[in-house]
Amino acid sequence: MVAVAGGPMDRRTLGLLQTPPAATAIIARQPIFTVERDLFGYELLYRSDSAGGFEDRDGSQLTSTVLLNVFSELGLARVVGDRRAFVNLPREFLTGQLQLPECPEQLVAEILENVEIDEEVLAGVRALKDSGFLIALDDVVFSPQLEPLLHLADIVKVELPAVPTGELPAHVQAFRRWPVKLLAEKVETDEQMQECVELGFDYFQGFLLARPMTMKRAKLDVKAHVVLQLLAKLYSRDHTFRELTEIIHQDPALCTKLLRYMGSARFGVRNVTSVEHAIGLLGNRGLKTLLTMVQLAQASDQPPERITAALVRGLMCAGIASRHAREIRDQSYLLGVLSELDAILDEPLGEILTEMPISPQLRAALLSHDGELGALLLAVTAYERGDWERVQFRQLPLGVFGEAYLAAVAEAEAMARSTAV
Repeated sequence: MVAVAGGPMDRRTLGLLQTPPAATAIIARQPIFTVERDLFGYELLYRSDSAGGFEDRDGSQLTSTVLLNVFSELGLARVVGDRRAFVNLPREFLTGQLQLPECPEQLVAEILENVEIDEEVLAGVRALKDSGFLIALDDVVFSPQLEPLLHLADIVKVELPAVPTGELPAHVQAFRRWPVKLLAEKVETDEQMQECVELGFDYFQGFLLARPMTMKRAKLDVKAHVVLQLLAKLYSRDHTFRELTEIIHQDPALCTKLLRYMGSARFGVRNVTSVEHAIGLLGNRGLKTLLTMVQLAQASDQPPERITAALVRGLMCAGIASRHAREIRDQSYLLGVLSELDAILDEPLGEILTEMPISPQLRAALLSHDGELGALLLAVTAYERGDWERVQFRQLPLGVFGEAYLAAVAEAEAMARSTAV
């Protein structure tokens, strides 16, 4: 139940639907080991918990889904720690039509065996290598057609079952003409492992060592309308960070993804105070990369009703701060939105916030209700519960909170109507 001054009101009366089952962000990771059996990294693999799997998605959608789930849902640190993350890249990512997250210190760009090698691909791979990404050739056996890529590759993943019996030493000798590391892929027997060690392979991956492990997390769906609005604004010549912020404020899910993305991609930021601050740090290119991944990965354009409560709380906090506490206005929207994440994701808020580079003031307000931000959050949540005696913030009358709440509900419903197709 939520309340307005004068008595409680059911969410359905206000058009705020009950939370439906959450969608799931899901990937698999398969470890890659050194010859000493130390962990080197993981290959990240697409997985789906719905019928159909790969059938209705092309390579760009699959890769975008993997990257989005890792960087904006599960968190890169949670998935691979400080190890390398190998990701299969179709042509569009290699040629620069689609951008990778700016994380060359961990991402390894895997070139699929079915990518046509031409000048456009080679130029794109050179650009990735110049940006610091390691380049890996995936599922290969030696052939002269690979030579242009071998000049650029750092790692060659040799698919053991594809090499004819007895020919592996010759393939290894051929690859050794280039200064590449060799990774034995699909190692399934002790005999294969021993042969590869004797031939000088550097890395090993396969069922003998470890099978892929699935990782899941409740997923926040972003409104397609908001993404399209943002992309249109970003590609126009005339826009400000404030205009972009106002659009992003329509969607708490996108705010959450934005913060996780910055935390995962190692931007070196640990003190984000607002959405506008985050946009400024990320820049136009980084925001375009995130939005494009969201657009490709997400199939549904329906508004995420389960986070409507977070939107209302964020708008209510922002509405009160804008009129009565302008020094915390910019942080107040994030304050309200993030305070609902534990209920949405069914995880402790402290764990969720470790993946987000928010300011110490925001973190303290959310976890301990410290400072002016903490006092605002306490007052707003007390109002939602109808605990009138605890609705205390800068000696504001109860009517101010009622007005702010009803205005937030009206704005949230207007946003939902504008994005419903």
